[in-house]
Amino acid sequence: MASNHKLPWVAVAVTTFMLLIVAAFGLLAAMLVLNGVSERKGTIAMGLWLACHLIVIVLMGGISSATFRRMRIQLQWSPAVSLILATIASTFIGTAISFFSFLVILLSLGIR
Repeated sequence: MASNHKLPWVAVAVTTFMLLIVAAFGLLAAMLVLNGVSERKGTIAMGLWLACHLIVIVLMGGISSATFRRMRIQLQWSPAVSLILATIASTFIGTAISFFSFLVILLSLGIR
């Protein structure tokens, strides 16, 4: 396995990859949800959602690294368990934030 000083970067990379997969599926879902909405509102909604999702990816990468370090140093958990839990937690939290940001964008644009 990778050395301990490289593991936070592995957590960041895996979290980023997982959230990019979520973004791809989210974009397809957004196209389905926005079917029938005016092109102007739909384009604005998708653009704002992608911008929010990119911010979430960056933040969750940092949180994933910090969570890994905290589990590893303060809680003295093994590197493998810390890596897996930090990645899973960051991915789920990032997905939830991205989903709720999409709902807020839809409501703020008056799309129902």
